[in-house]
Amino acid sequence: MRIKGFEPFSASDWPGRLAAVIFCGGCNLRCGYCHNAQLMKDAAPWLDEETVFAELERRRFLLDGVVISGGESTLQPDLLAKAQRLKGMGYAVKIDTNGLRPEIVETLIAEKAVDFFALDFKTPLDDGWLERICGGGPGTAARIRRTFEIVAASAVPREWRTTCAPGISGETLMRMAGELLEIAGPKAPWYWQQYRVPAQGADPSLSEPLDADEIARLLDDTPLRAQLRGWGVDSGR
Repeated sequence: MRIKGFEPFSASDWPGRLAAVIFCGGCNLRCGYCHNAQLMKDAAPWLDEETVFAELERRRFLLDGVVISGGESTLQPDLLAKAQRLKGMGYAVKIDTNGLRPEIVETLIAEKAVDFFALDFKTPLDDGWLERICGGGPGTAARIRRTFEIVAASAVPREWRTTCAPGISGETLMRMAGELLEIAGPKAPWYWQQYRVPAQGADPSLSEPLDADEIARLLDDTPLRAQLRGWGVDSGR
């Protein structure tokens, strides 16, 4: 596993659990608002994998789980093996993914190697949208939709999360609500995350992000159980 970063203790990356976080290198999208841009390049230097796992072994009676994030976790060729190794150590495993590799997600579920998914729902499931905001290519939307469908049909707990970034309007969020409602039903746990300007700066070609007052009004319009995350006081309907 190509590990770019390691957080030995987090109370926020897996709500309700104390967890360590493994940050993998490499990503198959290029979101303009990414705060982990340093993780996108699939290149050295790497952290020593065995050092990380030795630290996890030492902490296994202190922590509830391990989050495998990125970058993009599903790009790791040994993701299944490492998730199984963590399970063998007694950890619950959470996978953060952008959904572009549904076949990997399906295997993780089939092998009972994951206990929770956090699924990025970045834009409407449309290649044009994904290309403009995330750098996705042809077929990106179909692959993400397939991942959503696989997870929604499984028994694995999950959440969807959308950063209310520049270019995402209230109308856009309502379109996304309709898509998620169709795929996962009205009880799909969906989090709207506050946008923060990344180190590389905002994209001047996109509209201003929604403010907190606009977001609060939209919560009452969505047919899903949308909740806020990172807006000062997290809340929901």
